[in-house]
Amino acid sequence: MRKNPSNSQKMSRAFEVVVYDRRSSNGARKVIQLDRDTRYAEFRRRVDQAFGVAKTSKIVVTNTSRQEIADASSYRDLVEPNVTLYVLNAKDQVLVAPTDERIEYTPHYDTLVKSGIYEYYASEGHNPLPYAFAELIDNALAATADNKGLRNIELLLHFGDAPFVCVLDNGRGMTSKQLNYWAIYRLSKFHRSKEGPGALNSSFSQQPVARSLNSDISYFGVGGKQAIFFLGNACRMVTKTRHCGDVHDLSISQKEFKRRESEHQSIYESYIRNRQPGDFSHLPKSNSFLQKLVKNEKGREHFTFVIISGISSETVEYLTENFKSWTNQLAHTYHYYLHGPDGNVAPEKQQAVARIANKFKNINITVRLEYGETVKTLCLRDVDDDLQTRMVRSAKSTFEFKIEFQKSQQEVEGIIRYHPFEYNQETLPKSQFESQEDSDDEDDGVQFEMEPASVRARNHMIFECFWNGRLIPYTKIPSFEFCERGKRSDALPDECYTRLSGALFTGDAFHVSTNKLTFIDLHEKMKGKGDDVLFTVTRVDGEDCGNRARELKKTFNAWLKECHEKHDKQVQFLDLIQNDVRREKVEIKKYRHPWSSYGKIRWETITLKKGTLIRTCHTNPIVLGRVEKFWLFGSHDGPTYAHTGEVELTQEPASVFSKVTKTFSIRKIDRSLIGKGIEKLINEEEKKLPKYFDVTFPRGDEVKGGAKLVAGSTVGDMQVQIMNGLGSPINMMPGTKRKLLVERKLTCKSEVMFSHVAQHTRWSYWFRPINDLKLLGQYVLSLKATVDPPANIILPIHTIKFTVVEGPPSTFEIRNLSGPFRIGEPFTIKLGFFDESKNPCCPPPDISPVISAEGLTLAFGNSGVIPKLKIFSVAGVVAKGKVGTSTGDLFDLSVSVEGFASRVERTRFLPGIPASIFVPNGDITIENGTRINVEVEVRDVGGNVTSQPGLNVVCELSGASSLPKYTADCSSTGKAILTGKPVYVKKIPKRLVAKFTAPGFKRLAAVTRNVKLTPSSLPSIIDVKWHKADKSVVRIEPDSEIAVACGSQISDLRFAVFDEAGRELSLSDVSSKVKVNWTNRLDAADVQKGFLPSIPVPQSVAESKYCEVSLTGVSIDCNCAFVVQPVAGEVVQLVCSPNRENISLTCEEEFCVQVYGADQFGNKLPKLPPLLATGLTVKGADLQEDCVETKAEKDHVLVNGFLFKTNKLGVTQLRFHCATMTANLSVNIVAGPPTSIKFLHYTNEVVTVYNNTALPSPLVVQLCDTFGNPAEVADVPITLGRTKGFNLLPQTQGERTNDLGQVNFGILIGSSDKFGSFNVTPRARLASKDEKNDKGDKDEKESNIYGDSLMIRIQPNSSVPAKIVVTFLSEQQCIAGTTMPDVEVQIQAEDGSVMTDVLLPHIAMGIKEESLEETVENLKLVSPPVADDSGRKRGSCYFRNHEAPQKAANYSVLVNYYSGHTRLISSMFRVAVLPANPEKLVPMVTPATATVSNQSPVRSRTLVNDLYLCLEDAFGNVTRSVSGSVTATILPDKDENPTPILDAGTTTFEFENGECHVKRLLIAEGSPGKSGQSYVLRFEAVVSDTESQVAPYDIDFLFYDDVGKKRDVAQLAKRRDEVLRTVSERRRTIEATEKLVSDLQAKITKGDANLLKLRQQLKQIGASDEQLENLESIDKFASECQQQKKKIQYRSRRNCLLENPPSEPEVVGKIGLLAKVEDDKVASALSWHMSSDMDCIVTTTTAKAKEIVRKSGGTQQVLPLDGIFQKGLPDWRKPLPHQRAKLESVPGNPVYARSVLILPDDQEKRERAKKIFGLLLGDTLILDDLDSATTYRQMIVKHMPCPTILTRTGERVRSQGKFGGTQNRAPPLERMRGIVFSAPEPPELAKINRVLELLQGFRQANHRLNETRRELQSHQETLDGDAMRETRRQLTEAETQLGDVERQLGMHRRRPRPGGDADEPQAKMPRLGAEELNSGNGKRHQMMTSYHAKRARKQ
Repeated sequence: MRKNPSNSQKMSRAFEVVVYDRRSSNGARKVIQLDRDTRYAEFRRRVDQAFGVAKTSKIVVTNTSRQEIADASSYRDLVEPNVTLYVLNAKDQVLVAPTDERIEYTPHYDTLVKSGIYEYYASEGHNPLPYAFAELIDNALAATADNKGLRNIELLLHFGDAPFVCVLDNGRGMTSKQLNYWAIYRLSKFHRSKEGPGALNSSFSQQPVARSLNSDISYFGVGGKQAIFFLGNACRMVTKTRHCGDVHDLSISQKEFKRRESEHQSIYESYIRNRQPGDFSHLPKSNSFLQKLVKNEKGREHFTFVIISGISSETVEYLTENFKSWTNQLAHTYHYYLHGPDGNVAPEKQQAVARIANKFKNINITVRLEYGETVKTLCLRDVDDDLQTRMVRSAKSTFEFKIEFQKSQQEVEGIIRYHPFEYNQETLPKSQFESQEDSDDEDDGVQFEMEPASVRARNHMIFECFWNGRLIPYTKIPSFEFCERGKRSDALPDECYTRLSGALFTGDAFHVSTNKLTFIDLHEKMKGKGDDVLFTVTRVDGEDCGNRARELKKTFNAWLKECHEKHDKQVQFLDLIQNDVRREKVEIKKYRHPWSSYGKIRWETITLKKGTLIRTCHTNPIVLGRVEKFWLFGSHDGPTYAHTGEVELTQEPASVFSKVTKTFSIRKIDRSLIGKGIEKLINEEEKKLPKYFDVTFPRGDEVKGGAKLVAGSTVGDMQVQIMNGLGSPINMMPGTKRKLLVERKLTCKSEVMFSHVAQHTRWSYWFRPINDLKLLGQYVLSLKATVDPPANIILPIHTIKFTVVEGPPSTFEIRNLSGPFRIGEPFTIKLGFFDESKNPCCPPPDISPVISAEGLTLAFGNSGVIPKLKIFSVAGVVAKGKVGTSTGDLFDLSVSVEGFASRVERTRFLPGIPASIFVPNGDITIENGTRINVEVEVRDVGGNVTSQPGLNVVCELSGASSLPKYTADCSSTGKAILTGKPVYVKKIPKRLVAKFTAPGFKRLAAVTRNVKLTPSSLPSIIDVKWHKADKSVVRIEPDSEIAVACGSQISDLRFAVFDEAGRELSLSDVSSKVKVNWTNRLDAADVQKGFLPSIPVPQSVAESKYCEVSLTGVSIDCNCAFVVQPVAGEVVQLVCSPNRENISLTCEEEFCVQVYGADQFGNKLPKLPPLLATGLTVKGADLQEDCVETKAEKDHVLVNGFLFKTNKLGVTQLRFHCATMTANLSVNIVAGPPTSIKFLHYTNEVVTVYNNTALPSPLVVQLCDTFGNPAEVADVPITLGRTKGFNLLPQTQGERTNDLGQVNFGILIGSSDKFGSFNVTPRARLASKDEKNDKGDKDEKESNIYGDSLMIRIQPNSSVPAKIVVTFLSEQQCIAGTTMPDVEVQIQAEDGSVMTDVLLPHIAMGIKEESLEETVENLKLVSPPVADDSGRKRGSCYFRNHEAPQKAANYSVLVNYYSGHTRLISSMFRVAVLPANPEKLVPMVTPATATVSNQSPVRSRTLVNDLYLCLEDAFGNVTRSVSGSVTATILPDKDENPTPILDAGTTTFEFENGECHVKRLLIAEGSPGKSGQSYVLRFEAVVSDTESQVAPYDIDFLFYDDVGKKRDVAQLAKRRDEVLRTVSERRRTIEATEKLVSDLQAKITKGDANLLKLRQQLKQIGASDEQLENLESIDKFASECQQQKKKIQYRSRRNCLLENPPSEPEVVGKIGLLAKVEDDKVASALSWHMSSDMDCIVTTTTAKAKEIVRKSGGTQQVLPLDGIFQKGLPDWRKPLPHQRAKLESVPGNPVYARSVLILPDDQEKRERAKKIFGLLLGDTLILDDLDSATTYRQMIVKHMPCPTILTRTGERVRSQGKFGGTQNRAPPLERMRGIVFSAPEPPELAKINRVLELLQGFRQANHRLNETRRELQSHQETLDGDAMRETRRQLTEAETQLGDVERQLGMHRRRPRPGGDADEPQAKMPRLGAEELNSGNGKRHQMMTSYHAKRARKQ
């Protein structure tokens, strides 16, 4: 309760004193009341009165210290409240009785005011201000612990004129009682009443919390007050609770404490001001900051403000200048409250962590600094460089454990992090205090300790300690026993233990100091031994480990070792080339596999990549080279770090070390010299190499480049020197003993003429001359340096190019004179001239040939030389003269040239070409009406009658009209008589002219003759006259016109007939021949009298009538024709004549109407009536009559300007009126001219099709006018423009519109070389008329109309195979006779996906030897592939365990896919088949059986001479890569006869390049041995690189002690060798055939079993026996299945139209393309729900995601997989919510949305898709409809939160419960524009694929089995045939002969050795490579060639 201030003041001024009367032992004790105003006299009065002291008595008043109170001064100093006084007789009187002195030991206010100084300056030398703030934040965290929403804590620093620090929180606030408890110093939560905030019954959770983050950190009742007075000297506490509307305000200050002390008032007593929120009336007006804070109280439901004032300037300076430092310390202290149990993980992981730690994300601690105009605001959660964040983020691995104290039931959580050494630096972060102590020269913040790592490991403090979730900064624990360094010698390096950081998390079971800076008992309890303390590992890298207490040490060591091996890096390997490589050249076998090769490394500050020049160090010798690749042991998937590796380099200079590669450790690279410095060293070495030639011709005949030599010239002697780069001559390669040779080669026209190789002599290199060069042309004389022995070195080349030309002419000849020739027709004679070498040459200048022929006259025109052909041409030779008949005659043609012998050629001359027409002279006379009869001839220039095909003579008459034409055919004989029609003219002229010509023969001149005509006596003229009604007579002239009124009649016509002479003829003779054309009825009597029938006149002026009177049956035309022209009458009606049928809406000027007057028959009047010119009106429906214009013309009125009020199309009526006349006109209103084009069946949507498939609808184009009406304009050409690279099939060049203005292009097929979107744009070309030109005509121009583009998207088809992907699962090499490397084959579709429905029989793999041609015979097919057994990679098939070839060589492997209509062939892959381990020693050429003696001649003692031995494996392959030796010994005789002894020379021979050369082996002179005895010379190989036993090679030889006897036996030995070879060859032939038959029989047995199995499988899926009867039925059945498969594949189904992202290694794909959904409704709802994520590109790395965003300009959204927090992803096996809540019956068929997704079959892609959709969908559900969804949600929320629900009808219920509105309803599927999940392939497709696969396999198996049976039959016939029987007979005979010969030699058959025949020679000729054949070893090459030739002859 609030006290009355006046009473309080009085109470504070009154006090008591206790006074004892000790004048005697029984004196009384009195309490005397005093106050501050009591004076000394009053005090003595009250004492005297209390003890009854008389005025005369003397007493002494003292205090207990015997200080006397005798006056006012001593009274003022010694008398205090509650002081104890004595009344004595004397000051030093003995105390006669004991007394009780009351004391008060209330602490001094300095205990509170200066407590912070004492507490926080135990802070280890660091500024403690952040820890003072932490105490206030502790209180705020405790106050906000019950908040259901955000927990806001703001640290406000206002440093103005009066600096303030304010801590504001939205906690529950304090009641006045709780505020009183807070003010009591050291009143802990355990001693407060139940109303207090820290009472034991508070709402803090009693359940275990992760990391002990329970907010229970306001504990001792000390920290807040200490912090306040450490920061300032005054504090104001303002608080309000939820349940009380009053604000409680308490102020305490040091100043107030001092005042109370000075006034002897109670120091720890104050007042709480209770007021309304926002009431600042008690505050001074000058303090605007506090007023502003108080105003902000309004609207706050509950809060607490801690306002601190009196801040020192030093504090202000530190807080402003070190803002980042102390805020970082606060972020470190409350790290786990801000970021959750896992801490502030990397940004890419925060999204996943937020799902788990979201309950900790509601704590917002904000710091705001206001200092002058500077305002800084920081949320501590945004701090990402505090020490704990840097530790969490830089750690690569974590190790979590738990410490349990069994007796006290206490637990401590612990975590250890590993910070690896990366790229030459430690990554363990250091605190800001440690960083300040580091040396300034460490830029990266990493200090390298100088003391040993073991010392640093012991002193390293690993664990920071957290109490109830907040940091206790000054307690750190170094380590525990399980994480200390082991004592074993093979323990990890000491540095690993210095790379650890960690944290311990405890609850309030462990005690901390009141300032919360140190733990009191934590470290001591940790040292407990025995069973009381139990350490348990809980998680490693976030994965639960279970309780493994006994394995803790072992688990930690394994974890630390893995961290060291996995994360400690020094060298960064980049640009992965290949992984999982086997390197056979590595010496230690266990390190041969696996290896990974890289193209680049980054090592400290340098980067090395392929092509970089490097030098080795610490190697002998020092090597220069160029980097090829880098090797790192292990199989790696990408860039990685490692301590070291190996570098493979190509040795430099390349001109000396051609493609020599060596491998060194990366540590051997000399980093001090890289790049250009090495180039200088290489250049110095290269200067010593051969560079150019010095060529001279010491004996003349020098040939220079570009010279021209005459044929027959000589190239002189040549002296050549080879010069190096320093200009010195050399003849050997520098640094070697290899000789330099020079090869001279002369070539002409790519043909080598001469070639010679010269060695160096004392005259350098000398070449002899080359004589007599006769061949013409370009020559190249080349000099080329070579080296002996050959080496791949670039050596100098010198070339001299010259030309050999022809000499002067000596003879000539007539060239190509081909007859016959025609008279008068020019021809050409060509003369060719030749030099003495018979080379064509140019003719001499100024020659004049003479040409003659007897009987003919010859002349010629121009003559001259043709330079290019080198001939003399005489052109224009013309012959004239008689040649007789048409076949001509032979003549001798002679040509003479001065200085040369004449030449004569016999040739034939024929008549020439037509030259003239011959017609008899004189005039031609005929009667009019008869024919011309004349003979004509055609002659050449010599007068010879000549003919020519097509030669006709034509006679044309002139002088009159209509004259006939006469012709004469002279093409065969040259002459003929004219033929033609009779000549008749009506008017006989004075004369006619006949012109004779030959059409087509312009050279023939025309011939003319006069023709005279005499008149004819036949009827020729008809005279007609019209006798009119008015008695007038009109003579009707022929071809005249008569005007008569319309509808009238012409009558009284009369006629007469005359001949050509004008004589009138009698009508009786001709009346029967008279005919008229206007009627068929003629009156014979009238005709005889000269009368004609009447002529009716037509009613229309346009119908003029043609009338004709004629005589029939006469040879001469006799008629009279005239025209009757009707004329119009009077006007009686109106007639309208529009200029067109239709009127256009937009082109009103083009439509006009002519209105004119007409008579009764409708004939137009020739003149316009005046009434019509002025009185015409026009009306019509919707016609704008005011726009109509009329204009009077000569004979009509022109009406135009027709406009209508609407755009309606159709027929309308126009009414024209004038006086009493009216005319109606129906016009059709049509669309205007075309101005646009549109597609009829397509709108603006994107049309998506597969490549080479048809569009869904026909492509129909319509012309439209301005208003969009269809413009029915025909014959307009329309073409389709296409994007480049896109085609529409069948191709069209354009079509013209039909009458409707449309073009139907039909259903077209889209085709393109690439996928994407393409535009098809229609274009119409319209012809428009321009202005009139100069001639008055209108020019036509073209204008183009373009329509809207139709976008066609070519989408890759996932069912069309496009590429074969071949992957070798191991290194591409194998050992002969073992198995081939396993091969994985995938068929990729057009969209890049792996096809899973590929039939295995459609895939085949072939192998052939690389050196053989690519033919079917050389390609061997391996057995069919098998599918993936594990199911992890659907669509992959494998070629496994295929037997490797037995021949060692390089083989080419290719994979073929053929499905009947699609064929794919993979790239060619090389597989190296290596020889197996050597098993036997064999000779390269089998030596003959030796016969030796022990006499002195060396030849007689020679066992072998030039014997080459090699090692072969079991298949006869020569093993080259071996080292070792061969030892020769003579085996002792089994009968213990003396054994010959080898000569003392070498008996051990070394292998070189896999060969051992035994030059000569002798037996010792005088060696022991039994004469005539057979011995064995054994060669044994000792090979160092193989563990297998190598069989020796034995040679039989005969020993004799007599040289003569030896020669005799040698012949028998030779005979034995020949017979032995015959036996071996016959035996091998028989055994090979028998083995082949046996293998084929086994193959047939196996094929029958396989065929039966396939038949059973086909029957199980529905195939009948008829369908499997033969190959035809199988093919028919397969064809039916293929057709059914095509129908299913091309069936329309839902497709996602998103474009594929770029195909790059780190791009996974777009989210909408990563899964498929079967149900359309579900796909629509799910796609709409994820619409914002469908086009998001998923990448594997954040770096790639940033690159895509950068390239797209920030428009493309991305999702990197390495940014997903894995632990936040849902478990796909997680039960549904109603299952977890154990609800049995729920509506709507709920399922998880992620469960309806059909994910990729590939295991890796499937796992990625699970992560992506698990992240985006979470636990989203799908139910049937909205009713079931809402009901389901009501049932679930009673037990747990309900996730978002989607319905199959398209609604959405959000996780908050919100639903309804357009935002929560999916649009129709067709409106989603293809941004929807695709539908999967129909399920029946898999069944058909299975049937096709089995059918293909069954067919192939059946075919192979038939082929094998035929092959077996063929070989069986061979085995039983006559040839094989003959071979067996020869074998028997040969074996008999062999036995006879060996008995003669005294030899005994040896027992066969394992793996060989005793009778068979132990050698086989190995195959030689190209290098060996070209090695230059002539003797050995000759030996091998001879061997092959002999073997071929024998076979």
